[in-house]
Amino acid sequence: MPAINLELQMKFLNDLDSALDEAMAKHRFEDDKMTELRYMHAEVLRAREVVIRRLRVELADERAQAVRSRPVRKSEEYIESMAV
Repeated sequence: MPAINLELQMKFLNDLDSALDEAMAKHRFEDDKMTELRYMHAEVLRAREVVIRRLRVELADERAQAVRSRPVRKSEEYIESMAV
């Protein structure tokens, strides 16, 4: 599966959200367009939530990896040897 740049996706979604806000202000008296713009705005918000969840998972994975790869301190080795 190809790598996905979540930060780039978030930037795109934020830019799209801003453009939709501008379009909604411009077409606020046109019911047909507003219905469509509200739908697109809701989908952008949903997509942003998905990307945010994925970013949180990536961050948690990176933190867990950093913890697993850090050197063990002597005090931790002593505690682990006492538990056996």
